[in-house]
Amino acid sequence: CVVKYDFFHCFHLIFLNSMQKYYICMLFSTEINQEMIEDIKKSKDEYVLFIVVTYIYYLAVKALPEIAEKALFISTAHDEPWINMSMYKELFHLPRYFGFLTDAEKELVRQKFNNAYIPHKVLGTGIQVPKEINANRAKDKFQLGNNYIVYVGRLDETKGCLELCNYFLEYKKQSTKNLKLVLVGKGDMDVPEDDSIIATGFVTDEEKYDIISGAFAMVTPSKYESLCIALLEGMALGIPVIANEKCMVLKQHCLKSNAGLFYDNCDDFCKILDYLYSHSDEYAVMQKNGKEYVENNYTWDIVQKKITEIVDDISCTFRDAVDVDKHKVILDKDV
Repeated sequence: CVVKYDFFHCFHLIFLNSMQKYYICMLFSTEINQEMIEDIKKSKDEYVLFIVVTYIYYLAVKALPEIAEKALFISTAHDEPWINMSMYKELFHLPRYFGFLTDAEKELVRQKFNNAYIPHKVLGTGIQVPKEINANRAKDKFQLGNNYIVYVGRLDETKGCLELCNYFLEYKKQSTKNLKLVLVGKGDMDVPEDDSIIATGFVTDEEKYDIISGAFAMVTPSKYESLCIALLEGMALGIPVIANEKCMVLKQHCLKSNAGLFYDNCDDFCKILDYLYSHSDEYAVMQKNGKEYVENNYTWDIVQKKITEIVDDISCTFRDAVDVDKHKVILDKDV
């Protein structure tokens, strides 16, 4: 396997059981570099398959037309303004195969580009949470208390973080509960100054999972998501989710799992919190449902099987040209 320039964090590295040095090339980069494109043009016959990740970057826009017949396109498409740019009208008709992260992404791309004739698989990703987690460890270090909701991600208004803070502060005006909002991550947004809002900054993975595991609920306020790993990690830890209804990906996660509720406005947000506090039996069912949803749909074994099937389908046309007889996909968990 050769991974050029950078790689997508959800899928990690792909290795193949072959003596052939060049077999699969994974392309994912935020750089604007014409040398990359020239390199791809010169070496494209040495590869059986190109995995092109994320539609919005220069590398995808310029490379995909050069290797379309060998391309698995993991577009990570969002319902966001940039996807409406004219240059994408042709790009989304080029690849040999699509790999979508969710059903919602698949539906968005098909509806917007009328390209249902292109083969696809909904890949998802693999979610692995540590076996040893200690919520009290995080509560002590960050002085979180025992009653908090959590957001994990970049602190940015475009991610819905400021709106979340405002909704939370409005809830605090109406409620007598000693609830806190914990924001895990960093960004350019100025966090409102309030004793009930705690911004941890960057944390280690261990600290992140400790914080999530002790939360009453996880909030995912963004309008633009193609998967939302943080939501899935929360569900894997048995934490009910409160999601922005305006993001179809998040809404579908809630509906399919029956482990989350979604809001459209501040009133909805406040009512959801009240509901979760007053319905302990339903809350417990949501905890169980979230764990099962992730276990049944988001493991590396599932992802590996789907990617292997795509590799089989695409590579059979080109295998003889590069003298490769057999292959095996090995993901990061096996390395």
